Amino acid sequence: MIFDEKFVFYDRESAKDFILVMKKFGAKCRINEVLHNEPEDIITGKMDDINRWILAIADNNDSDIKNIFLAMHEKNEIIKDTIDQYLKDKSKGDFLYSHDELAEDVTEVSERMEEQMHGKDRDNPYDLIDLLSTFIESSPLSIINRVLEDQGVLEETEEGFWLKEKISGGDIIYQVPEIEDKYCTGPEFSGLKHTTIFKPIIKYEIPVNIMDIIDLDMDDIGTIMMGCGMDPDDTANLMSDYLFKKTIIELILTGVDENRGISTEELSADIMDEWSSVSYMGDLDSRLYLNPEVIPAFITELKRAGILSGNLNSIKPALTKSRKKRR
Repeated sequence: MIFDEKFVFYDRESAKDFILVMKKFGAKCRINEVLHNEPEDIITGKMDDINRWILAIADNNDSDIKNIFLAMHEKNEIIKDTIDQYLKDKSKGDFLYSHDELAEDVTEVSERMEEQMHGKDRDNPYDLIDLLSTFIESSPLSIINRVLEDQGVLEETEEGFWLKEKISGGDIIYQVPEIEDKYCTGPEFSGLKHTTIFKPIIKYEIPVNIMDIIDLDMDDIGTIMMGCGMDPDDTANLMSDYLFKKTIIELILTGVDENRGISTEELSADIMDEWSSVSYMGDLDSRLYLNPEVIPAFITELKRAGILSGNLNSIKPALTKSRKKRR
């Protein structure tokens, strides 16, 4: 049904909480479990090969994208240099650090990073590089332990951690998200491997008819969704879709009320003309194009809800409205 909005949650408890809230507004809804596959493409290879690949991508992109790739390259170089500096005087079989030293290092970096986060933009690649540099400078063992553990060259005992095999920073086997695999070809990139990882997850989808919540304003909708643990991106997308449908419905009801007996064809033309006067897009200039099937589909749903009557050539307000009173 075109009036159904699909609210998506990633755990059952959050979905149950949402249904309880919807019931307070008289909405009848249920949870549908859906298996969703989220494939992730990654590139695996030695750090030096991956860095050359990232630079190749940067050289073939515009300035904005290029800055992101260059920041990724710089981050990898920091990790590589950190490993090389730490292991330069170490040999196979050497003792590296104790459990207490690692734990102290982790605690210290948490405090330092909290201080450094103030005034930083998480979406700015250069701010992220600054944070990473601070992280490594204040807590190199945390990075070193994670990298060496991933490489399988650490042996853990009661005393602490020992070096099973020596490795250079450039030979670290590393993974990064696949960006543009067209550059991941040729002899110079023969050591790189493109892999797709499939991660099936269960989503808890709850269809809700928009007419059951039509009288809620946008702030109420957003508060309910976020309060029940809905993903922020999903919340923003759904709120945009809800506002769009609500705006169309309001234009339909106004058009029918002012022109009783209007046809769907005339109503579609009137709504497209009136669109520029509504504030759906805020101050942005926007236009609306309705194909011939859209308004008849809306009218059918509004008739089913007991709000409109008549046929597609003569639409009128219903004599007895079954819609809930406005809250």
